[in-house]
Amino acid sequence: MEWLTSHTEALGFWAGILTTVAFVPQLVRTWRVGGEQLSWLMLSLFGSGVGLWFIYGYLRSSRPLMLANGLTGLQVLFILGLKLWRAIRVAALAHQRAPRAMRSNPRRPELGSSNP
Repeated sequence: MEWLTSHTEALGFWAGILTTVAFVPQLVRTWRVGGEQLSWLMLSLFGSGVGLWFIYGYLRSSRPLMLANGLTGLQVLFILGLKLWRAIRVAALAHQRAPRAMRSNPRRPELGSSNP
């Protein structure tokens, strides 16, 4: 295993590249169809873990750990942003499509109501 220890940084670099690139299809899918199928809790926990791995890499002065987890963290933030943007957009569209009576103030009587 001596040959492997001399290539530790290269091994970490390639492991980071592969795991970071593996997350790209999820990013593309979220961009195309939204992130409704993704749990807020899962994304938050995953993002927190990635952030902690980044800090660990910084403390160990490991460029591969910082690079891989920094890029993956950006992907997670982008997915969270897309998920939030789409949720707000869907809520706004639902509000626009709701009947006017449902959007109006319930204390204000509607035109044509029998209550004065």
